[in-house]
Amino acid sequence: MSDDCVPGPSTCNNGDDEKVGELKEERNSETVLIKEESNEDKMKRMNALLNRKRKKAVETPSESSIVPSIDKEEDEGTKRRRDEARQKILWETERAKERAERMGPQGWVRPKSLNTNKEFLSRTIQSTLSRMQKRDRDDKSIIRSVIMVVLTKTMHAPHSLSKEQVGRYSRQLLVADFGVTGQERLSSSSVLIVGAGGLGCPCATYLAAAGVGTIGIVDFDTVSLDNLHRQVGHKEKNVGKKKTESLRDSLHELNSSIHINCHSVVLDRHSALEIFKGYDVIVDCSDNPSTRYLINDASILLNKPLVSGSALRWEGQLTVYNYGERCPCYRCVFPVPPSPHLVTNCAEGGVLGPIVGTMGSLQALEVIKIISQSGATYAGRLLLFDGQSGKMTTVNLRERSPKCAVCGPHPTVTELIDYDVFCGSGVHDKTPDLKVLSPSERVGVAEYAMLRKSRGVCSSIAQEIEGRKDENEGKSVDSSIDLSLSQSRIRLFDTRPPCEFAIASLPEATNVPLDRLKNMSIDELVKTLKLPMKKDEDKDVFFICHRGNDSQLAVRLLGERLTNEGETIHSDIDTNQLRIRDVVGGYQAWADIVDDSFPVY
Repeated sequence: MSDDCVPGPSTCNNGDDEKVGELKEERNSETVLIKEESNEDKMKRMNALLNRKRKKAVETPSESSIVPSIDKEEDEGTKRRRDEARQKILWETERAKERAERMGPQGWVRPKSLNTNKEFLSRTIQSTLSRMQKRDRDDKSIIRSVIMVVLTKTMHAPHSLSKEQVGRYSRQLLVADFGVTGQERLSSSSVLIVGAGGLGCPCATYLAAAGVGTIGIVDFDTVSLDNLHRQVGHKEKNVGKKKTESLRDSLHELNSSIHINCHSVVLDRHSALEIFKGYDVIVDCSDNPSTRYLINDASILLNKPLVSGSALRWEGQLTVYNYGERCPCYRCVFPVPPSPHLVTNCAEGGVLGPIVGTMGSLQALEVIKIISQSGATYAGRLLLFDGQSGKMTTVNLRERSPKCAVCGPHPTVTELIDYDVFCGSGVHDKTPDLKVLSPSERVGVAEYAMLRKSRGVCSSIAQEIEGRKDENEGKSVDSSIDLSLSQSRIRLFDTRPPCEFAIASLPEATNVPLDRLKNMSIDELVKTLKLPMKKDEDKDVFFICHRGNDSQLAVRLLGERLTNEGETIHSDIDTNQLRIRDVVGGYQAWADIVDDSFPVY
């Protein structure tokens, strides 16, 4: 064998050493180049190296290519995990967007379609349990996860108020002892207001503005022009419209997010319980005893708190019934209804708008305190407000009466009764027509008009006024002219208070208020009323008032004072010949039947 065919060890080692030396020099040069190259060049070099490796892998089969099934399974698993990760990212993104939409100004999250925190936690626990069970988790793991979710959710307790509600009611939310909890209770509550008048309008307005969820309004009446000075929930354009609908429109203009129910019916024993049962608190803004007893009894039977208010002239009253074990009801304080002729309402006694506005606002405040459970109420106490002096007085009422017919331990009223019969007047009788005289003691407005015309009263008064105009050269004439000429022909006495007499009256009438008549002696009566003596031919004396009630009382009073058991007290008066009568229906009937230009109030 030649030397060329059989290589020796010395020959081989020398060649290897030369190659190793070349590689070292090449690597050293590459190291120097790597240190000096920029980041951009480094990225290019690394990409080129990766491309070479990929090309080599394709040209030279690797060990993994011997077992293609394992490689395929790994590829499918990787793909599945990649898809799951992608779906999770999309899901989290959607959740983040939804959370951002419901994120509040202070970092809390408002639950959708939930009203209370209790419901929110219940829904959260159920969803967490469902997810854990689907993953086949053990009981301990499920319990641990649920506890962690509950703790996480309650660290920043969510509430049911939307961003718009927080903005609208923000000034209420800042009030101590009210806050978010009080607002949530208002939003989920319902209040029924009986009466859409002077008390009901301000009460409903403030409750709607405060965000009471549902407000019910009960009233059968329509808006009239004389309502507008005090019933601020109605407008001129709504005259003749149902009060419930008029007030509903006004409240929706103020707060369109609340729900309002209109009950344009006469509240009676057949409808009261059905209407009342759908509300949490009842507010009595009525103006007659019959309705007040009905509202009280229905509230007691359904165990509803009752906020009651009233107003007349310069004064107002407020209390809360049936709110607490010892709190009395209306029947406890007034077990017997008053006589109808002793009841005075706004139509007869009048009232100032700010008085009913004050009392209606206080009623709304009591309702808010009851619903939000914040602050002391007037349960068991009576607030007396005197607007003329600006004083407020609080009187403690006696506790619930054990003899009360409706709220006592042994009630006799277990269902609603006929309250028109019980009170002697109905819901429609805002001004009951008294009937205390016989027909022979009364005269109709048409008959009286004919009588005064036949006796020349009209011409006499006209001549008197015309003469005064001539004397004053056309100047306006004071209404208090000398009526001796007319009184010599007919005697008409107006029993209204001076403030009403100043509004309008018949020319021949002389103002003698009923309260003044009650305190007169016999001689004062004869002198003031200029009663006819025996020598006088005219024996007629007439009394007139607003609607024909006080005039009847005046006739009966005069008859009783002039006679004693049928005998005449005053020697100069022949009561057998004297005819004292009242004008039926008063000035209201006069305007309706005789003279439609006469002012009506």
